[in-house]
Amino acid sequence: MALIPTDVGVNLRTQVDTPLRATSAIPEIPADLPDLRPGQLFSARIQDVLPENTYKALVAGKSITLSLPAGAKAGDTLELVVVDKTPRMVTARLADPGILAEGGEQAYPHATFSPAAQMIGRLLPAQGESAQPALLNKGQPLLATAPAPGENIAEQLAPQLGKAVSQSGLFYEAHQAKWVAGQLPTQSLLAEPQNRLLQANGSDQSPQSATRENPIPTNLPHPPGIEKTVEPSAPGLKDVATSANMQSSPNTQSSTAADNAARTPQPQVVPEELRHLVQQQLDTAATQRMAWHGEVWPQQAMDWEIQRDAPQRYNGEEEAADTCTTRLALTMPKLGRVEATLELRSKGIHVGIKAPAEESAAELQQGLSRLAGALEAAGVAPLSLRVWQSEPGNE
Repeated sequence: MALIPTDVGVNLRTQVDTPLRATSAIPEIPADLPDLRPGQLFSARIQDVLPENTYKALVAGKSITLSLPAGAKAGDTLELVVVDKTPRMVTARLADPGILAEGGEQAYPHATFSPAAQMIGRLLPAQGESAQPALLNKGQPLLATAPAPGENIAEQLAPQLGKAVSQSGLFYEAHQAKWVAGQLPTQSLLAEPQNRLLQANGSDQSPQSATRENPIPTNLPHPPGIEKTVEPSAPGLKDVATSANMQSSPNTQSSTAADNAARTPQPQVVPEELRHLVQQQLDTAATQRMAWHGEVWPQQAMDWEIQRDAPQRYNGEEEAADTCTTRLALTMPKLGRVEATLELRSKGIHVGIKAPAEESAAELQQGLSRLAGALEAAGVAPLSLRVWQSEPGNE
């Protein structure tokens, strides 16, 4: 039996009882890649071949991982151009020999914008700014006069609200497709701002030029950024024209090249009268939300918003994709500022109304039964109807 001296036991206990320190997180080791940017030329010496078209290469004295579309072997020295760069990898391709002879940089060919994208870029507002709202409904009230007491305002206002949206010009291209398919009358398409502008400028580029035999007019405005071509109609005419061009003199060929350059499609601009409307079209397409501000009758302004909702799941069942929420707010002489939210779902509608005062809320509450009856008569099931008073300061 061995005896451990007392001082040794004390030292052992002290070492065992010392609290353990938590280990600190090890910071990520930053990638040590050369300062390369897309389009830049550089030389790389292949050191090792890795799986999936990746290679260990020596670039500017640093060993990096390259992803190359073409095969290479160890020991090769390649002249490359940067396609893309991540914190851990550089994607490159072989450089054009003509660019190498010039000693310049080679722009990545896919880094250019199409004419349509350039036009959209010019239409988008600058960062931090918002597009100016378009004047929908020609800036005029929906109703010429205020409704008389006891008059059924819904019968007058509902179709005018629908008309304000459908003829706003926000959905003009979709309506063009319906018109070509025979699903929309010509007069409805002519009532939208895009065609009103053509008529005001005395242009015949409108759907009126369509005929029953040829429902698509030949003089519709040409889409921007797409070259319009006309194919020869007579048999063999294209071959004759090609042969004539090949046998033409150098001066004729130069003239033809100049004509071709002149016919190159240039990015088109949107008429200034439609600029704000097209900006609002882009915003509506991106956000799936349409905002309308105007007068429902003289001196009675209203804010209206329609938004398409993402499908929701209720009790394990997914709602239909075509659901939306609409909000409107207006300040009435007697009721004050009233805000209503309507959520249209596949099985019915939820309605919520916010009133500014207790008296207004009570009066609106009395009308809920009539609202429920009107919804049922229209074939829409009222899932929930409620009125509440807004908190002071949050009106």
